[in-house]
Amino acid sequence: MYILTEVGANVCPQELEKVFQFVNSLLNLIKIAVPILLILVGSVDLAKAVIAGEDKDIKAAQGMLLKRTGAAVAVFFVGTLVALVMSLVNEDWNNCLNQQSNNYNNSSIAVIHKH
Repeated sequence: MYILTEVGANVCPQELEKVFQFVNSLLNLIKIAVPILLILVGSVDLAKAVIAGEDKDIKAAQGMLLKRTGAAVAVFFVGTLVALVMSLVNEDWNNCLNQQSNNYNNSSIAVIHKH
């Protein structure tokens, strides 16, 4: 059976919309703060190591910067991974997520879903 839905139609419960808006704001804040903190902390650590002049300290600071960079990259993929898992579990959740992330509230695009 095919169902015609307007993308602008509200497919999310109102409580879920608020949760998505909060989580989206939080993830955007994290995506801005993490690189800034990574650059600041990494610069300070490397500057300390260079001032100390020890090759051992410089290599340790470089290793720590690499680990922090890996952790920062992982933080960026958390939202994507959660969205992927939830879209596999529940199509309605995925439709709601797409509506919130793309802000289709004023759109009149129609989509046909196979049920």
